[in-house]
Amino acid sequence: MLSWTILEYGDQMKAVNQLEPARDSLKWVTEYLVNVHPSHDVLYIQMGNPKLDHRCWARPENMTKQRPLAQVDASAPGTEVAAETAATLASASQVFKDIDSSYSSLLLWHAKQLFTFSGRGKESYSISIPNVQNFYNSTSYRDELLWAASWRYHATGERFYFEYVTGKNGEDFADWVAGMTSWLVLRKSAEAVMCNLLPGSPTGTASKTNSLIWINEWNTLQHPVALAFLAVLYSDCMLTSRTTKIYCSGSYFTPLDNEFEICLVFVFCV
Repeated sequence: MLSWTILEYGDQMKAVNQLEPARDSLKWVTEYLVNVHPSHDVLYIQMGNPKLDHRCWARPENMTKQRPLAQVDASAPGTEVAAETAATLASASQVFKDIDSSYSSLLLWHAKQLFTFSGRGKESYSISIPNVQNFYNSTSYRDELLWAASWRYHATGERFYFEYVTGKNGEDFADWVAGMTSWLVLRKSAEAVMCNLLPGSPTGTASKTNSLIWINEWNTLQHPVALAFLAVLYSDCMLTSRTTKIYCSGSYFTPLDNEFEICLVFVFCV
């Protein structure tokens, strides 16, 4: 999401002197991900014992207990975590493309290897690494594969990745309705998400505090922040495509309605 934000709103971030800090934050993440991918089919996905670590509230600098490593590899695949990492690195490669082409190429190289790895011997990492199930369980790897292929396409323009998303894999992994084009399905899905966010929508979620959308008790801000970004982005897309309104089960909303709701959510988060 940080990469996508920079790619969409980098000029505005630069105007308020936040572009460089955002890039620095992103590089801190990508440096870590490059280091935990030491070879084609090996990705370290966890450091520490989740059961013990969740009981410890000390600073990492003061922790003295063992920190075992968990990895996915050819014998213990982790499709979704490899694909998600590939998506992260592919998207970040675009952020650094014009300012550090060699680093951008390095990220894209790792992303390609990880995408290939994710599609080989498809298996959920929750099955390969059972001790994550009570903490970071995964229910499917299908969306991560499409997500990774989408970012690989944006980063490379290679037709293979476009066809991966819009062809049979899209139909199998996204549960698209037979006979409908990918664009219509994606737009319909996006509108459904927006209708779920808008407070006056008949299908608007009731799972919220006065201003904050609430999904679950763990890391409660990640979902509102992500939804805030998507709604602002969708509002901008409506304006640039001259889409005057969206229909939500009997009610109509304009791009400014999207902006208003998301400002409430995002200000509360900040």
